[in-house]
Amino acid sequence: MLNDLNWVCNPLIEDFGIDFHVKAFESTGRRRVLPWKFYVQVKGTTNLRRDGATVLFNIDTAHLRDWSESLLSG
Repeated sequence: MLNDLNWVCNPLIEDFGIDFHVKAFESTGRRRVLPWKFYVQVKGTTNLRRDGATVLFNIDTAHLRDWSESLLSG
């Protein structure tokens, strides 16, 4: 899905809870870099819960706090 947007999704070699670093680019015209970058952690489940167009997934507080306080670089 991210590649369909022409965003660059780089796997991280040492995985300590974060799997990919994503940088956003304009998807039309010149591939101008956008000011958005973020980390992604890939999760799997056999019990996916949905509420309309929303996917519901429980995240423990410690992980959420760690991710929200992470500084982006690169």
